[in-house]
Amino acid sequence: MKLLVLDGNSLVNRAYFGIKLLTTKDGRYTNAIFGFQNILLNLLSAHHPDAVAIAWDEKAPTFRHTAYDGYKATRHGMPQELAEQMPVLKQLLTDLGFVQVSKPGWEADDILGTLAAACAARSALQDHPLLEGVFLCRPLPFGAFEAVRNSLRNPS
Repeated sequence: MKLLVLDGNSLVNRAYFGIKLLTTKDGRYTNAIFGFQNILLNLLSAHHPDAVAIAWDEKAPTFRHTAYDGYKATRHGMPQELAEQMPVLKQLLTDLGFVQVSKPGWEADDILGTLAAACAARSALQDHPLLEGVFLCRPLPFGAFEAVRNSLRNPS
């Protein structure tokens, strides 16, 4: 089974900031939705996964905020034009049947790491079939993406 796991916040930010502001005739912003769907379609076409999980950050503080007061202290908030697109994008993904995962106090990359660790924990063997086709995707510079296949194997 091929599982594609995505950091939704990372991808939607890349889409939002990578595409000029687009709007519908009635003025609703759509550039992040458009860009996210393009990225998703390209990943699906390139990797042909059997399943997709999209992880999202929640607004709630994480354990990192508790441990370190300055965590993301200098980061700007989400632009209003992007925030307006988030519920529409998430509803569209739901309507298309994509699994979306979020948990208060967790960031999307924590969820991705947990999914990866859960897959790895189910196997004591380096080449266990459960790990065949597992992909972790992360954005790279210049709009490229890296899909790391079988990244959960134990080093030998």
